[in-house]
Amino acid sequence: MDMLISALGILGVIVLAMMVGFVLGRRERRLLQQEEMEETEQEGGETGAAEASSTGRKHKNNGRRIILGKYIVSPVDGEVSFLCEGGRKGVVIEPEQGRVYAPASGKIIRLYPMGTAFVLRTDDNLEILIQVGRKEPDELCSMYYSTRIVQNEIVNKGKPLLSFDKERLLAAGEEVSVTVSLDEAQVGGEITVTSAASVKVGEEIIRVQ
Repeated sequence: MDMLISALGILGVIVLAMMVGFVLGRRERRLLQQEEMEETEQEGGETGAAEASSTGRKHKNNGRRIILGKYIVSPVDGEVSFLCEGGRKGVVIEPEQGRVYAPASGKIIRLYPMGTAFVLRTDDNLEILIQVGRKEPDELCSMYYSTRIVQNEIVNKGKPLLSFDKERLLAAGEEVSVTVSLDEAQVGGEITVTSAASVKVGEEIIRVQ
């Protein structure tokens, strides 16, 4: 009987030691996981700060992250004037030739019926409205325009987007100025015209900060 009691006592001590070890082990694992999570969050914060430093500030609009500190180049050669109306800022360019090129890589998210105006969402999530003359020109002049893009097309910077017969459009009384603009509310940053009085294709015209 004494041997049985001793065996039970030893067994109880072993079980108690196992339970204590299990509880302490769980506690140590939790502390270790917490420390790892804190280190990960700290590293993520440092990476995000470095990324923001290298790419510019960021602004969220409708769930999309807009990278600020970027610039937009001219889609045409021509004389530049400042545009600010209806909550939009940008430039109006009197083109030297009837060709419009993509000022950035991105996606054509809207193409107006006549094909003379479209919205390009860049890889940095800036939505640029590019328009030749009026959005809805005289349909009789449609033969003077040749659209090179379709809705939802992905385009690379420098791709020809539109060509038009400048001389015939002017003779028909149509405007041929090329407007490049952004919505101030959508951008969430300062839109500054940085171009000279005249530009060439690919030269900076607008900076978003």
